Amino acid sequence: MTRVDVETYRAAFAALVACGTSTRERRACADGWLKDAAPLLGATDPRFVRSLVDFDVDNHLRGDAKRDAALCGASADHRVDFAACTDTSSSWS
Repeated sequence: MTRVDVETYRAAFAALVACGTSTRERRACADGWLKDAAPLLGATDPRFVRSLVDFDVDNHLRGDAKRDAALCGASADHRVDFAACTDTSSSWS
């Protein structure tokens, strides 16, 4: 991946997490990912991509917070702190 590809992925992932942790419809999250990550998806079947995004939104971003807390940390209300997963302050300069 090039630096531009990494930045594209990070922005698309951050937008997916924001959507997935909101009250927006799951379809809107998948639509956003398909649009934002399009340069990285190539000829991948959009139905397959949508099925993966649907699974992640349902089972991780809106899933069992206690189960997922070990992945990224949790807040006082036991919701997963996805900001810890999408920290964009890396040293990739």
